[in-house]
Amino acid sequence: MKKIRHIFLLMAFVLGCVFQSCSKKNLGENVKVIDCKPEVFIGKIDGKLNETSGLIWFDNRLWSVNDGGNKDEIYALDADGDIRITVELDDAKNTDWEAMTQDDKYIYVGDFGNNLGIRKDLKVFRISKKKLYDDKEKLKVKAKKIKFSYALQKNFFPRNHAHQFDCEAMFSYKDHLYLFSKDWATFNTELYKLPKKPGEYELKPEGRFDVRGLITGAALSSDEKYFSLIGYLDSVPFIYLFKFDPANIFSEKAVYLDLKTIAGSQTEGICFINDSTLVFSTEKTSSYSQKVFSINWINYKTFLD
Repeated sequence: MKKIRHIFLLMAFVLGCVFQSCSKKNLGENVKVIDCKPEVFIGKIDGKLNETSGLIWFDNRLWSVNDGGNKDEIYALDADGDIRITVELDDAKNTDWEAMTQDDKYIYVGDFGNNLGIRKDLKVFRISKKKLYDDKEKLKVKAKKIKFSYALQKNFFPRNHAHQFDCEAMFSYKDHLYLFSKDWATFNTELYKLPKKPGEYELKPEGRFDVRGLITGAALSSDEKYFSLIGYLDSVPFIYLFKFDPANIFSEKAVYLDLKTIAGSQTEGICFINDSTLVFSTEKTSSYSQKVFSINWINYKTFLD
């Protein structure tokens, strides 16, 4: 019995390697595949953030958030990964917070994690940046709600990790939030555009890309010329880098960064710190503590321009 089990495990490993190899070869002629070894940016984040899910760079600090079931708070970190500011969001229950983004006036927290595909209370919380400049370690701020639903979702019976209506990634551009689905059914990602004005909206997909994996984070560069998506497949993380064309978001060339050197990590939030540094967070797993990694993304612009 043990011998048969070992044979099955070997077959699964070989098939997994073949699948990953084929996936890379078939990403398309406009996608450049590169092996990338990220550097450790913060070796360990405070234990209160062991399920870090979103990431932004604001006021010369990294800010992050835990996912569902944790406190209704966002956190500002110092260079050592210690929490320096705790902001409680008033009337903003953490059902499943999965992403963060920002513009000049606001920070947005995505409460749209939907593993089972049953949620009818999807929303983004919006908080004013003006409220975050009080020189305090603990704050409580009011959050406004931007509610939404998926126009194509007609059934809400439980389908754990087997549907197209999960989301863990967004970035901000002009009057909209760009949401990218975590598609358990096809391993594509679909783009949805959500107005920033508080209200209730029904969203239809406005673009699709075969990412060959599960997308967990998104970020737009400060010059709004590039964007990134981060995710994983079979415990192997990856990052896509794209030229940003808001009229046809997936029409441009892309770079695929294979992060197999940190296989086993759970990649989550991602953000651009400056013109050369892109950072991303990982949750605590059996293989890794919660960390922040960085890459020098300027090295890959030549493949995009």
